[in-house]
Amino acid sequence: MKATDSGGLETQELHVQLRVYDRNDNPPYFNSPPYVVAATDCTDPGSVLGSVEGADDDSDYNQNNQIYYGGSGGKFAVMATGEIVLTEACIDGEGFTGSATISDQGIFPGPLSGTAATVTLTCGPCPAFTVAPGGGGTTAAATTTVAATTVSGDTSNASGGLNDMLPWLIPAILAAILWLALTIYFLVVVVVVVVVVVVVVVVVVVVVVIVVVVVVVVVVVISL
Repeated sequence: MKATDSGGLETQELHVQLRVYDRNDNPPYFNSPPYVVAATDCTDPGSVLGSVEGADDDSDYNQNNQIYYGGSGGKFAVMATGEIVLTEACIDGEGFTGSATISDQGIFPGPLSGTAATVTLTCGPCPAFTVAPGGGGTTAAATTTVAATTVSGDTSNASGGLNDMLPWLIPAILAAILWLALTIYFLVVVVVVVVVVVVVVVVVVVVVVIVVVVVVVVVVVISL
C-alpha cells in the first residue's frame, strides 16, 4: 500500500499482511456407499460388524474437516467413530436397512452435514459343525476344515506329539524346579530363624540363671 500527498512531496509505503482462513464450505461425504454388513445367530450384541468411512475437502482449521458419524437401522447402530455395531441379537433370515449420517465440526459459518448413506444388515445361521470321517475331529462347514487323525502302529506320530509338547513342557519343568528351590530356600530360612531364636532364648536364660546364682552367693557371703 502506497500513500502520496497532493503536492507530490512525500510518499510513504505501508506493508499489509493478508491472512486468509479456511471457510467451512465443503460438506463431508461417504467414500463408497452403500454399505453391507452381516451377522449370524451366534453374533453377540455389541460386536463390530464393519465401518463406514468418509472424507472432507476442507482444511483442519477450526475442525472444518473433523468428521463424526451417526445413524441406525433395526438391530444395528452407527457409532460416532464410524463403526457399525450390532445392538441386539438377530435371527437367521432377518434383514435390516438403515442409514448412516455424516457431519463435520466446522465452526464458521457452522457444521455441515453430507448426504446419508444406506447401510444393510443381513443375518444368517450359526456355522454348522459336523463330525469328520473317522471320528477324529470336527469340521466347521462355514469355516476351517479340521482333518481327522488316525492312530496306527507308526511311532512317528507319538514322537511328533512329544516334539509339539517340548516348547511348553521344558518351561513348565523349569518353573516347577524354580518353585521347589524357592520353597526349600524359604524353609531353610525359617528353620535358621527358629534355631537362632531358640539359641538366643537359651543364652538369655543361662545368663539370667548365672546372674541369680551370683546374687544369691553374694547375699549369702554378706550375711555370714
